[in-house]
Amino acid sequence: MASLNVQQIIGKLGKDPELKTAANGTKYLFLGVATDDYIGKGSDGKSKTETTWHDVTVFGTQAEYVAKYGKKGSQVFVSGRTQKTKKENSAVANEYNVRVIAQTVIVFGSSSGTSVSTDSSSPTAQEVSQGARIAGPAVETVTNGPEDLDELPF
Repeated sequence: MASLNVQQIIGKLGKDPELKTAANGTKYLFLGVATDDYIGKGSDGKSKTETTWHDVTVFGTQAEYVAKYGKKGSQVFVSGRTQKTKKENSAVANEYNVRVIAQTVIVFGSSSGTSVSTDSSSPTAQEVSQGARIAGPAVETVTNGPEDLDELPF
């Protein structure tokens, strides 16, 4: 039986990304991405939201892209897989960390809605699109599939 482990988030960065290098030379960074969920109206009639923080790990050239263009408050799209690891040295038995291992990250802009940077090194739409594909898996078009959908085994 097939399975699927995909998480997609659109939210805002909680702090400026800090690029790090592992002992083997791999670039990586950790992100905190905040998403807001509408939970109703308060007694004052104003909308109430609840913020959820998502821990995200980004590797390789994708991490370099996020470190270069992402800033605190930037809106980002993250797509990746969920990973659960047991916390070490925890006082609570069976305590786990849950994080997203990013396959794709796109930086949209700052919290004010303007572009991340105004200098000439800012990414163009094409560069952002290419950056989104750097660390993602290659996509191949299947051309040898059945001509008739009734031939599918499910």
